[in-house]
Amino acid sequence: MRASPLLAALAAIIVAGAAGDAAAQAGRDGTEIQRQQQLQRQLDQQRREIWQRDQERMRDDGWRQQQDWMQRRNLQQQQDMQRRQQWQPPPQPPRR
Repeated sequence: MRASPLLAALAAIIVAGAAGDAAAQAGRDGTEIQRQQQLQRQLDQQRREIWQRDQERMRDDGWRQQQDWMQRRNLQQQQDMQRRQQWQPPPQPPRR
């Protein structure tokens, strides 16, 4: 049995349509992959920026804590020095 040219043309159209659908799907898949990769790069960049800000904040907090501690220590030393300067020996009982 011999296929008619019309059936052959119809089969070719169906195959071409299926191939076109597959190509379109592959294109959509490729676009989706690119979109996912772009989103991943953006998330990675955001994580790096957040990490860097956190590191800077911790460094600044450490510096501030050190400055506060040094101020408290210096104030304590000044107060100790003033107490030493103002110290008076207790009165001695009169000798007989």
